[in-house]
Amino acid sequence: MTRLAASLADGDRVTARRTAHTLKGAGAGLGAEMEAINRELAVLAAALRPTVPDSAASGSGSAQDMV
Repeated sequence: MTRLAASLADGDRVTARRTAHTLKGAGAGLGAEMEAINRELAVLAAALRPTVPDSAASGSGSAQDMV
């Protein structure tokens, strides 16, 4: 959560999106009691998804960055 907050504060949407996605996966692995957190992190990860893929905007990146 610290990395996510720091990324958002720095305006680093790529790291924030990756961190939210990682946390979402970890939450899913913890079971049903984490369902609400998992839903919120999915919303956050989707909100941080760029309208133009980051790799297209920067001219670099991998297919994984666009997922």
